Amino acid sequence: MCGQSRWRCCRTSHGKDAWWTQHQAHGSDRCPRSLGQHSSTRAWFKIERSLSLMQPLSVEHFTEIIRSMIVALDGFDVAAALRDDTVHALQQLREGDTQFARRSFVRCFMAQVEGVTFVSKQVLKYVSHLKGFTLSAEELMFIDETTPKVKDSGGLGTENAKISTKTNIRFLTELQRKYLGIAAPNWASDEGWSRLLETIIVRDRITHPKDSGRLEVSALEVKNAITAVHWFERLCERSNGEMERLLILWSKGEWNRYSAAEKNSCRSVMEPLLKRHPDLSLDPSFPPSQ
Repeated sequence: MCGQSRWRCCRTSHGKDAWWTQHQAHGSDRCPRSLGQHSSTRAWFKIERSLSLMQPLSVEHFTEIIRSMIVALDGFDVAAALRDDTVHALQQLREGDTQFARRSFVRCFMAQVEGVTFVSKQVLKYVSHLKGFTLSAEELMFIDETTPKVKDSGGLGTENAKISTKTNIRFLTELQRKYLGIAAPNWASDEGWSRLLETIIVRDRITHPKDSGRLEVSALEVKNAITAVHWFERLCERSNGEMERLLILWSKGEWNRYSAAEKNSCRSVMEPLLKRHPDLSLDPSFPPSQ
């Protein structure tokens, strides 16, 4: 991939139809829901504790946060792989317009939507404290997709919450508007949002068909799904590009606070960020290791 944020590279470097361009995906094949929630949560609390006291992070805390942050940013690579699936599915559809190709395109696109939404919520958790705002307990439960549960023993715990795709996108976008100032769509009149809602219904219908007729995807439904794809790409470009930019700026700022000896002790941890963002190498205090 090019050196820009993966949410900016396609549209700004290659034009408005750039999501067609096939970038090589550098992500793993893991489900976005397995992106190290436990380790990232520990690091996130250290971010909260250190920044709330306005204290510089120790090198040990910094390296642990960077490791967990890289896990979270790896989610963007997973999201890029899911987007590639959507690109390939639509190419297959245009090469041979069959019902199988139509269903595959809809399924791939909706997998992309749900995967990217989950990843974006996890990254927002980091950005919240690096930007100095605090997510409420309810907002954190939404991000982690959990809900309170009373155990058989009488103690209080949590269990997985089932949140619809529509609710996930709307609430995430509202959080980004509230805390990051990223404009939210006009839900009542936005055509792309309406087309996405229609595509969700199509995906649900072909996933749980009651009869053979429900497996049919019309040409109009394919057209609506393509409109939804472009709308979702623009949404990701604004929100996820901004969140990744904030994380990288914070990492660079913390790095520059340390002495040469401290930088040398955690250089290997920072190198994955350098690979993701070659522009960091412009900082003379962060040369790549030999």
